[in-house]
Amino acid sequence: MLAEQNRTEQNRTEQNRTEQNRTEQNRTESHCEMCLDAESIVTHRNNIPQTMGEIASVGSSCKHTSSKPRNDLRVKSLKSRLTVHCQQAFTLAEVLITLGIIGILAAMTIPNLLQSSQEGQLVAGLLKFNSTLQQAVQMWKVDIDCYSDAYTCLAQQGLADEVSSNFDQIGKLMKISQKAAGATNANWLPEKTLDYDGISITWHNYRTNGGTCKYLLQDGMIFSVDVDPAGFMILVDVNGPKPPNRIGKDTFHFTIGYNSQKDISYYTRSPEPYVCSLSEICDSNNFDPTKSNGASPTSYVIINNKLPDFKSLSKTVAGFRP
Repeated sequence: MLAEQNRTEQNRTEQNRTEQNRTEQNRTESHCEMCLDAESIVTHRNNIPQTMGEIASVGSSCKHTSSKPRNDLRVKSLKSRLTVHCQQAFTLAEVLITLGIIGILAAMTIPNLLQSSQEGQLVAGLLKFNSTLQQAVQMWKVDIDCYSDAYTCLAQQGLADEVSSNFDQIGKLMKISQKAAGATNANWLPEKTLDYDGISITWHNYRTNGGTCKYLLQDGMIFSVDVDPAGFMILVDVNGPKPPNRIGKDTFHFTIGYNSQKDISYYTRSPEPYVCSLSEICDSNNFDPTKSNGASPTSYVIINNKLPDFKSLSKTVAGFRP
């Protein structure tokens, strides 16, 4: 009976010792895992290569535990992740080469993009003015109760020559901001306007001989009107006084009347250098000044939604600037 009690007591003692050893082992393993987790956080946050040695020292401090294989696997896994991270990084030379390539591509493409954007704005401006003028002429014909062509409507009114108020009946329908008559130094007018060739100054110069009257629209466009009893000859600059101030680029011809077949035509009334006029047979889709009695830049842009190719003209037409 006494021997049996002794064996029972020994078993209980051994069980308690075993339980205590397991508890201590779990605490040690938990401590090692916390060490490794802390080291991995520091490593990734600071990106210090010497951390590998620290991780190794942490692993050696836990050698006395039975979890060494598990900790070694954690160290190896972390080492492999750091190795991959280092292999994926770019060297300074690679970064500089990449930046150089980007700079070269930007230098090649940005000027073309800017030019294309500017040309698109000029084309859009011409299309907008054409629409505004067409609507104004139609409303004017309704106001004067005339349902024939513009030439006939003007003839019925018996208008005098070179009287600026003759156009006011149409101008009041176009959101005009300012008006000037005759020679003027208004700061909203360009100092000079170039012909289609980009060299000579057109006789339509807004400030000196730009027609009977000049108008500034609320959107910044400007145009002059040469008033005749049979019609109005208009020259519009779709971006105001800003350059290039050249016929065919930002400056374009319109006429109201003169031609009994159309209310509005896209030509000058009388012959001018390089461009076709109403008195000639014109090709509305031609931008070459050496063909078809001269270029038709206004109608060309309206038809094709793009500016004439001045660069190609400068290569084929003597004395022509791009």
